[in-house]
Amino acid sequence: MLRSEGEIRDVVYGAIAATFQFPIADISAETTASDVEGWDSVSTSRLFFSIEDQLGVELPISELLDAPNVGALVAVVHQCVAANAG
Repeated sequence: MLRSEGEIRDVVYGAIAATFQFPIADISAETTASDVEGWDSVSTSRLFFSIEDQLGVELPISELLDAPNVGALVAVVHQCVAANAG
C-alpha cells in the first residue's frame, strides 16, 4: 500500500513522540536528535524498529542515521516505502 509523504510524516512524528515521550506538537521537519531529550543511539534503534513495524518495511539504517533532522528522516522513510510498493 503506497502511502503519502504526509502519512509517513504522521507515522514518524508519532513514533518520535511515543519513543521519547515528547510532545508531538513540538516536532517539526527541523527538529534534530539534540532537540529531544533522551534521543541517543539505543533509543534511535527503538525508534527505527517502531517505524519499521508500523509501515511493514525494512529501513536502510545507514541512511536514516545520516538524516540531519526529522524532515530528512521522513524523506528517507518515504523513499523506502515507495520503493517497496513498486
